[in-house]
Amino acid sequence: MKDVEWSYDDFIAFVMIYAAYADFKIVEEEKDVIVDEIGLDRYIEIYRFFRKNRDAENVSIIVDLKQKYIVTDEQQDELFEYVNKIIQADGVVNLLESQMKDTLNFLFEN
Repeated sequence: MKDVEWSYDDFIAFVMIYAAYADFKIVEEEKDVIVDEIGLDRYIEIYRFFRKNRDAENVSIIVDLKQKYIVTDEQQDELFEYVNKIIQADGVVNLLESQMKDTLNFLFEN
């Protein structure tokens, strides 16, 4: 994994970006949800980091950081509230977004 020193909010934003990018684009409504959580400057920085990585690297980062930030069921529930907020931001949940959510569920159960 790439060495990242992120706050809990940064980690949540990274997962939100991962979720928003499930269909290979982030629409304005999804971006707005993320920016509302962390601010535009931090969004840009984390998004650029995300885009520089291959998908496997991003998944590895999520898996590694979940051990630090998602240690209770309540924290996992909160994370998935953010994921649901992202995939519903544009009013349409497509197949790729649904599959990405299933993948995240699998990653967080193991």
